Amino acid sequence: MNIHNLRPVLAGALLAIAIASLGCGARAAEPEQAAPTAPPEWNIQEELDPTPPVPQPTPEVAPPVTPAPADDPVPAASPRVLWLRSSHAGPGAVTIRFASNVPVTAKVMAMTNQVGPAALYTEELNGLATSHTTSVPASAFGRYKVRIEDAQGNVAWAELRYKSDPQGVDWGTGAAAPTLKAPTAKQLDVTYAFPAGSATKLGLDGTVHVFMTDAGCTTADACVGDQVGLPLSAPAAGNVLLEQHAATAGIPGSAFDYQVVIGQPLLENGATMVFIQLEIRGDQLPKVNFQTPGVIKK
Repeated sequence: MNIHNLRPVLAGALLAIAIASLGCGARAAEPEQAAPTAPPEWNIQEELDPTPPVPQPTPEVAPPVTPAPADDPVPAASPRVLWLRSSHAGPGAVTIRFASNVPVTAKVMAMTNQVGPAALYTEELNGLATSHTTSVPASAFGRYKVRIEDAQGNVAWAELRYKSDPQGVDWGTGAAAPTLKAPTAKQLDVTYAFPAGSATKLGLDGTVHVFMTDAGCTTADACVGDQVGLPLSAPAAGNVLLEQHAATAGIPGSAFDYQVVIGQPLLENGATMVFIQLEIRGDQLPKVNFQTPGVIKK
């Protein structure tokens, strides 16, 4: 074979080898030119505390409370005298007791006549309380007036009578006068009325309180007495000519003496009250139920 004919073939083979070597070199350099791979991300909390967090409940939001204005206080109940009574306290003196629905101070007056504002004696009771007791000179007319005042300065009045009122200023007279009857030894019936034209004929319900003391109690014992049961209502009934009231009370029997206090409001809110006091002794009660009822009329 002619050597001159092999030169072109060898030259081509060497050229091919050189090209292949260059290609391999380029591929080998690619890893050095590529950007480094970013490190993997991880949860720092999970690495420090592998326990998954417990979801917390959403706190409830309470609605805002608007405070009441300081100048708008809750209105207090209007003062009123609930009952007013007297008892003999020795020569020329009586003990006055009364109760109110709210704590009050009071002024107690023994009146000089059946009408008018003049008083022969006045007693000031300056301690706030719902129950008051004081001794005052006896009024010849059995008429006593009480003025009460609560801590807010609200005022109410009450008047007590325990003798007959011939002029009928506060209470009816004649057949309309307050009457206490005992149909049995265990029952007291109370009636009273106001005729047309009376200043007390207002169509308002009255109240009746019954108190008892031991029949052997004397003035020297100064017995306070106990209230019998709850206060009784004496509703207004009748017609335009005569407003009638009645109430029935159950009592323990003849071992006690009884004091009955009838109250009638002259104002709808009870800020002015008139009271009359009737009494019956245990030995005045019927001995048996079919006897004629004992009657006390004053």
